[in-house]
Amino acid sequence: MNYSEILYSLETASLFDVYRLKIAINFLLDQPERLFAIKRQLSIGMNISYFCDRENKLIDAVIEEIRRNSVCVRNKNDGKPWIIPFYFINLQNTNTDIHIRSAHKKLDRNQLQVGENISFTGRDDQEMYGTIVQLNQKTVSVLTQNGERWRVGYGLLSKILDADGYEAPERKMIDADITIIDM
Repeated sequence: MNYSEILYSLETASLFDVYRLKIAINFLLDQPERLFAIKRQLSIGMNISYFCDRENKLIDAVIEEIRRNSVCVRNKNDGKPWIIPFYFINLQNTNTDIHIRSAHKKLDRNQLQVGENISFTGRDDQEMYGTIVQLNQKTVSVLTQNGERWRVGYGLLSKILDADGYEAPERKMIDADITIIDM
């Protein structure tokens, strides 16, 4: 499912239309036969990923307990236990990223994740770089490279590429003998 296209289609919808869809979606989330279909696929000790709305990204976890309508999982990154509903679990390994459709559109909460590297213009028109530590309703909390914490509006942010993961191509060495001739 392409979430970016769905959201693009909903940009012209009224708030009432969006609310009505929300009610219909909530009904689908609570259907017992859908929940049971997910539950049948789960087992204790299973590695899963689930979508965390606070961080706006998938979290890797291990199932520790299966309940009637939820599971107790342990986050692989920080070891914290969480109880999540079945419908948080990404069994089909769906891509959950939402991309900007137009180059002129500013970033919003849907396009950013906690832990993502970004840039923005700080005081005195200085270019600042940092990592997102929290997504708020109107702003993002950013920890800059120099250790400062900033709250920056979504529209003022730009995504940057992380060069840490770049691997230079392997270079081939030429083995040769050099002879110096005196003239």
